[in-house]
Amino acid sequence: MFCGKTEDLLKEPFLKEGFYGATDRHTAICISDKKINLPFQEKKGSPLISAVIPKTKGNPVTIDVLKLEDALMKECPQVDEMVGVMTKCVECNGHGETSCPVCCNLHECPVCEGIGKIFKGESTGKKISDFDMPVYFLGAYIKGTYLMRLVQASKLLGCKSILRLAGTERNGNYFKAGDFDFILMPINVDLNAQWVNLNYQGEKQLTK
Repeated sequence: MFCGKTEDLLKEPFLKEGFYGATDRHTAICISDKKINLPFQEKKGSPLISAVIPKTKGNPVTIDVLKLEDALMKECPQVDEMVGVMTKCVECNGHGETSCPVCCNLHECPVCEGIGKIFKGESTGKKISDFDMPVYFLGAYIKGTYLMRLVQASKLLGCKSILRLAGTERNGNYFKAGDFDFILMPINVDLNAQWVNLNYQGEKQLTK
């Protein structure tokens, strides 16, 4: 999302044409300024985050937040918990940004996710769930990390359930938790790649 926007415009939440928003290009959250008053001002060049909300909606799917969290925890593979140190990212040489081959602008490094460092360590002997992989959910491959981010945000908002209102394997997947809108971008998955097909796929609602 928002290819061509410089990173300094996306480092913190912003206000644009009546909507507060925040995004890391892969996920986005927004809410109307009529619903909440936040201490953020409109900044020149900020993306119009409401524009990525799909206008056409399909059959809504109700998602139980705790059931989704439980499915991710149980079905994502178990990996060794690691402890160690942070070292300079070789991909971006520690700068946290790489040049986009499409627009030639600098964007968050895909390897270190903008930190400029990567983790190197050793196992603690404990196992934890690995969310950093594709999860097939409601017809799209979405990174497990993004789905857990949605779960955590919904719990912070006090929402026991969320709605999936639109989305495909190519377009942004539109979720609603309370008054907040969430967009999770799908990811491309190689046929030989490892991925998780969640047993829990929400509860479809009948449209009138």
